[in-house]
Amino acid sequence: MTLRKYYSRITKIIKRIENGESKDLKVYQDLGVIYHFLYGNTYDYEGQADIVEGNTPEDVSKIIDGGCGTGGLTKILGERFPESKVLGIDLNGSMLDIGRQIVTEGNVEFKEKDILELNEEAEVFTLFGTTPHLDKNQLCGLFEKINTILPNNGVFVFDYKSPDVKKHEDGHCSIWSRETNNYKVKNPITTVYKDGEPFYVFSFEFTEKETGKEFYSGDIMGINLYRQEELEEMLKDSGFSNIKVRDEGDQNGIFIAKKK
Repeated sequence: MTLRKYYSRITKIIKRIENGESKDLKVYQDLGVIYHFLYGNTYDYEGQADIVEGNTPEDVSKIIDGGCGTGGLTKILGERFPESKVLGIDLNGSMLDIGRQIVTEGNVEFKEKDILELNEEAEVFTLFGTTPHLDKNQLCGLFEKINTILPNNGVFVFDYKSPDVKKHEDGHCSIWSRETNNYKVKNPITTVYKDGEPFYVFSFEFTEKETGKEFYSGDIMGINLYRQEELEEMLKDSGFSNIKVRDEGDQNGIFIAKKK
């Protein structure tokens, strides 16, 4: 996708929102191009790739990036492992379409597929930004599935968010912002609780630079927060025995589980 065409798509979506057509827009579908605009060049995919690369055995033939979205991490893994096949899997075809147009590495492929129905083998499996969207039964099933598709010494890397982190208790997560030629775009992501259950509130805020006009769109989705001890037990029950956890501060934590 050319840069001009990419910005044209962003402008069209913003215009739809400005015209009041934002009631049914979804973050991972209609707003996918805005999502990529905000996160594609600002999120720490390089840092995630550093962790994967630092824990990956030599001569890896295949890496699966689960819940890859628009392919921010998938792209970098393709660059870091040019001799390996890198497969990005996501349930949302709209997000993958953006990835296919932006990611040009010849060793990278995208598939629209439910990660809970995997039948692909790989030496490395990554899962970032996805655990909050899976309940405990789904996550246990996924851990068991990943354990079966990894060979001995295979690596599973994933992040998680805990309900014990102060920012989740207070309800605030993070604010992302960027600008186009004509608009300022801000995306506060907030964790809120209703009847004790956590939800993500994605609020997209737009300001037209010339007039100062402001308008909004957003999406609310239920999420699941997991404590470190709970995830460790789930991994052990799924057959993983070599488990490390990195404290990532604002990212809560990252698990590195190796199959013996």
